[in-house]
Amino acid sequence: MQDVSSDEPARDNATPIRAWGVGGPLSPAQRKEAKVLFLAELQRVHAVSLACEYAGIDRSTVYRWKDKDQKFADAWQNCVERSHDIARASIYQRGILGWEEPMVSMGQVVYEQVPKLDEQGNQIYERGRPAFKQGDKVMVRKWSDSLALAYAKANLPEFKDKPQLNVNAQLADLAEQAKAELLADLEASLSREDGN
Repeated sequence: MQDVSSDEPARDNATPIRAWGVGGPLSPAQRKEAKVLFLAELQRVHAVSLACEYAGIDRSTVYRWKDKDQKFADAWQNCVERSHDIARASIYQRGILGWEEPMVSMGQVVYEQVPKLDEQGNQIYERGRPAFKQGDKVMVRKWSDSLALAYAKANLPEFKDKPQLNVNAQLADLAEQAKAELLADLEASLSREDGN
């Protein structure tokens, strides 16, 4: 009986025991295509299970390929590093550069009020008041303080977490040491008095 968990083609180069995507061995062409599909999806979603599902292969298969095929393992690592770079860029974008979104007041998007002008460029008045028309949305820039801090801690030495000194523990140790010395001195004094 043939091992259906193997990704090697059948000995007689016949059709795989199970259709691709259901399980069973893959032909060299199918294996090559499955690797390409897996890596493309891994780069896109950075989730092994989803990339396997997309490529129609089992997780154990890709991990076996990763162990046995250094070129595949290197491509996998490149996908992971690219995902990390995208995450870093997103953190930088939202934390440092920020983003714009429409201003909202009382549940409504705020628009610029642009004066209505006649053909000569003079302000138009309606009912004795200057007339305005709706202009562009008013945009406000926002930042994520927590992402900015995370970026700073990861990249700027002055923001890195520094080891905290436990002053209370140090004081307690000094107090214990002083107490022990005081008791030893007291005991020595009492011994001298008893000896006289």
